[in-house]
Amino acid sequence: VPDQRIELTANPDYYFGRPKIDRETISVIKSPDAIQIALQRGEIQMPIFDGGEQASTEQYQAFIQDPRFTVAASQGTTLISYAFNSRVEELNNVKMRQAFLYALDRQKLIDTFAQGNGLIFNSFLVHGWYQDPAWGELYPYDPEKARQLIKESGWDTDRVIGCTIIAMSSEEARAMLAAEQQMLAEVGIKIKFHEVELALWVETFYDTHDFDTIRVTFGVFPDPDGFLSFHMRSGSKNAMGYAYPELDTKIDAGKRSINIADRVKVYQ
Repeated sequence: VPDQRIELTANPDYYFGRPKIDRETISVIKSPDAIQIALQRGEIQMPIFDGGEQASTEQYQAFIQDPRFTVAASQGTTLISYAFNSRVEELNNVKMRQAFLYALDRQKLIDTFAQGNGLIFNSFLVHGWYQDPAWGELYPYDPEKARQLIKESGWDTDRVIGCTIIAMSSEEARAMLAAEQQMLAEVGIKIKFHEVELALWVETFYDTHDFDTIRVTFGVFPDPDGFLSFHMRSGSKNAMGYAYPELDTKIDAGKRSINIADRVKVYQ
């Protein structure tokens, strides 16, 4: 039922055997506050936050303090990421993009807005089996270096980069956006956020490509090929406009190999 719920029923012919749960209902609840109330009332058993909405620190704390609930942390379920539209010629400025990262004090953002619960990855590929710990040390917070890169890049500091985001109801989430906007402005990168409803955001990102950059929370694919083949291969959604033949060859090599060591080399 659109905008209301998705109902799943057990498949008796499933090849691993009939599921032990007869029915599962995924309710569409757009407000984190309403999700919190439904969970406290026992109307739902598990919340899933995605897109532009996240539970606030205050909400997490309420569940931590409520003896009816167990709050557990896990690694690598969602990422907050910016993505540039490579179809916009002036945004294909390598030094400006590097400055963008150096300008953001990401550890401070994690500590301030996520109670320290977060890790810095410099990629959308985050699976532990091919990670090099040194990657997390790339692009440390360094506003002076960011300013120097902006100067070297020839970036027009009067140019405003539009950033399309899914409409948010959390003031804490908006405060985090404001902090990022300020950090970027201090090195000469002006960014303006445009909040739109989810359906329009999806259309903008995947179909019309009418954006400079987007900022979104998204789920990690269980295998790196999931993201690569869906987003970055020629003929895929290719929302960021980044696909090219050499990358296609590498993506295909990672997909075809059944040897983990070979796949590690490809993805690294």
